[in-house]
Amino acid sequence: MTTTRRRDAGPFGLARRLYWMWQLDRESRAPLLSKLSHWRRGFTVLSGQLYGFPDADPRDFLPDFHATHLIKPINASLAFYQHKLAQRALLLAAGIPQTPTVAALWDGRIVLHPFSGREEPADADRLVRWLLEDGGTFIVKPEDGGRGAATFRLEGARGELVCVRGAERKPFHPEDYTGRLTLIERRVEQAPAWSGLFPHTLNTIRALTLWPKSAGEPFLARAVQRIGASATIPCDNFAAGGIAAEVDIASGRLGTGRHKRANAAPVTHHPETGAAIEGVTLPRWREIVDTVLRAARSMPMNCYVGWDVFVDAAGQVMIGEASGSTDVDIYQVHRGLLADPRVRAFFEEAGVL
Repeated sequence: MTTTRRRDAGPFGLARRLYWMWQLDRESRAPLLSKLSHWRRGFTVLSGQLYGFPDADPRDFLPDFHATHLIKPINASLAFYQHKLAQRALLLAAGIPQTPTVAALWDGRIVLHPFSGREEPADADRLVRWLLEDGGTFIVKPEDGGRGAATFRLEGARGELVCVRGAERKPFHPEDYTGRLTLIERRVEQAPAWSGLFPHTLNTIRALTLWPKSAGEPFLARAVQRIGASATIPCDNFAAGGIAAEVDIASGRLGTGRHKRANAAPVTHHPETGAAIEGVTLPRWREIVDTVLRAARSMPMNCYVGWDVFVDAAGQVMIGEASGSTDVDIYQVHRGLLADPRVRAFFEEAGVL
């Protein structure tokens, strides 16, 4: 972990924070006094409403500026978390199961079955034939993407391949993927406990691990169950309209779900499927925790990492990907991260607080 000097210290740092929050809140219709009340605590109006201020104590929450600008330097090798191929290679080497990657595309060049030991260069026609003959459903995603951006579900329809994202449907043409390294992964069938929540997205657990410089082991700081919705297909993206429910780390039991909307009511059941959320205990929870901690300790630069974890239909715990700058609102929408003394101590040691 690299200890960073507080870039928000002093009068210049204060001015920088206030200007940054003013830019984010320019379109807000909240009264100026309300904005100033939030800004002086380090939060935008949206965050204040999302976190339930003033009923919740702002001192228990990591401020917005710190979460956006001061967390990033914690991981010395941040670029590693921005590249799925690098993550996949190291996690596979550590014996941690991954979603099967069936093809990689870049600048008109295609390789089938990477990481399999039977890699095969192919042209666009060969790729399309193989995908149609396989008959499965796949996920197309940029290798360096985050937050589900430019991610589609790929499926066959009447002898053609179609990309699906939310209500959008468009033909799949490999020639379109020339300027960015792109992966095609097999869509994994998830275990019934998760598919029952919402069957059209892979509903992943976002687990936050912290590894203090002064500690010999990482620890699991917080976990939330993400659940997709029609608007987020094929992802379970919280920011795009999905649901996040906090997971009790000791038991694997779900609390109420929350949307990323100001003043949104807690969600006890999925609004589309009617599936219960609150009170559900996730199966294989201890195995999930053990897998996350094994992944966290597999590389020494894993100081602050959000892991996307799921369980497939065969009951195998798998890690989809990792984020070295995971957003904190998905955790803090339930309760402040700094209410946990271990988490507060971690951010103090890292120079964030």
